[in-house]
Amino acid sequence: MNEIYTLLIELEDGVFRSDASFPIVWKRTVEFNADTTLNMLHNFIQQEVDFDDDHLYEFYIAKKSRSKKARQFTCEGTTEEDNRAFWQEHFPDKEYGTAPWIKEPWIREEPLGTPLNQVFPLPAGNFLFYLFDYGDSWRFKIRKTNRKQQFAAEGVEYPRVVGGEGENPKQYPMWDDDEDFDVEEVTDDPVDG
Repeated sequence: MNEIYTLLIELEDGVFRSDASFPIVWKRTVEFNADTTLNMLHNFIQQEVDFDDDHLYEFYIAKKSRSKKARQFTCEGTTEEDNRAFWQEHFPDKEYGTAPWIKEPWIREEPLGTPLNQVFPLPAGNFLFYLFDYGDSWRFKIRKTNRKQQFAAEGVEYPRVVGGEGENPKQYPMWDDDEDFDVEEVTDDPVDG
């Protein structure tokens, strides 16, 4: 039987936070198969908020959204050997992970193909964060809400939204609100001839 995780996904931050549309509340409670990958979770969130999937993203585990990352999952993912090679190339006179400004060794980036059952349970007091678009910084906080083991119900398709609150934020509110903007009016000619 497939184990099911119930996740609460909350929009925590975005570049347009100072816009009139903030503070907004956007939450979804969703049931996922435990073998769902972080990349699949990314695709689900993109579909759920109705964003264009047109930017880089990552997941990371931390106590707060801007605190030190305990684990990081990125598009590429790097290995311990990649990290050592980076240090040897850029800091040849330093021992790997012991530079005075680094309190702990370099965070090992893990691949987005990592399944949820290798992410959860999280260390006490930590959350899983999803950061989409490094410029606009759409940040979502994710936590597992079911403590008891759950299994997939027969005939139910997962992921399945079981609760929610709030309307989707606009990914590009300044573009969405600009009704006068017409792409055909823009030309390559700097001066009309």
